[in-house]
Amino acid sequence: MKIDVINKEKNLLQQQPQSNIRKVEDIWGEFARTRNQSAELYWTDSNYIANNYINMSISGNRDINWLIDALNNVLKQEVEWALNLGCGDASIEIYTKKMNMVKNFDSIDISPEAVKIAIEKTSREGLEGLNFIACNINDFKSTENKYDVVFAAASLHHFDNLKVLFEKVRTYLKNNCFFIFNEYIGPSQFQWTDRQLEIMNDILKLLPESLRIDHIQNKTIKDQVRRMSIQEMHQMDPSEAICSAEIMPLVEKYFQIVKRVDYGGTLLFMLLHGIIPNFNLSDPKDKAIMDLIILIEKKLIECKVIPSNFTYVVAKNVK
Repeated sequence: MKIDVINKEKNLLQQQPQSNIRKVEDIWGEFARTRNQSAELYWTDSNYIANNYINMSISGNRDINWLIDALNNVLKQEVEWALNLGCGDASIEIYTKKMNMVKNFDSIDISPEAVKIAIEKTSREGLEGLNFIACNINDFKSTENKYDVVFAAASLHHFDNLKVLFEKVRTYLKNNCFFIFNEYIGPSQFQWTDRQLEIMNDILKLLPESLRIDHIQNKTIKDQVRRMSIQEMHQMDPSEAICSAEIMPLVEKYFQIVKRVDYGGTLLFMLLHGIIPNFNLSDPKDKAIMDLIILIEKKLIECKVIPSNFTYVVAKNVK
């Protein structure tokens, strides 16, 4: 197992100040350090939502997530080489290795700290065939037709130059092999639509104060979901959802979509942000409220009142 550091001082975001790349490195290094230490704060952190909403949408089985679905219905057997775009703390590598999905990985992350943590975690697990690379994805180079599968888990929306990225994926991925990702594809830089905001805030107002304690904002009472300015987004994380709305149009241009499952998050993502810990889902009342919020989102998406902001996609590389 080895670590390479490739041009880490180059910008993640084109024509952005040099300080932005360092800020993004720090943000994702901190995320990798604290990933398993914090409570459920985001909608996808909730096992209840993951099992009963996301997994059920993707596979029809609360115990089968997108990776297991990919193994059962796409890869079907262990492959020789995989590329992971944005490996973080190596959750994908650990999971797929234990599932005997992949023999060898090239795994990229912009944060050297995250890569260090990934190496430490996979070493403790005794996993082999892993090559972690700390670099800007725009600078990553590999061998043509090397990979049997390319993975991305909630990382594509942090990449600004998607055309370059998808051209690389298409070049490095073998013909008729798969690009598999689980991703936020909603409004770029979280510029929520007026309709989204209206519905989220209408629901929020109906929740009792005990369910609106914000565990991210010093346990103040959450009374509004608002649209952050572009300047605020850059201050928070210059890479956050930088080109998220462009992901699917470009994927459809570069690859053949084999499977796409949109699974919501349009309301739940920000509505429940920071307040999920308040829900005691063993309490029938809290569970009923959560189920009702999920149902409202599902029905509004089914009736095309709002789109889905999250998706699971299997795309084939047809050259």
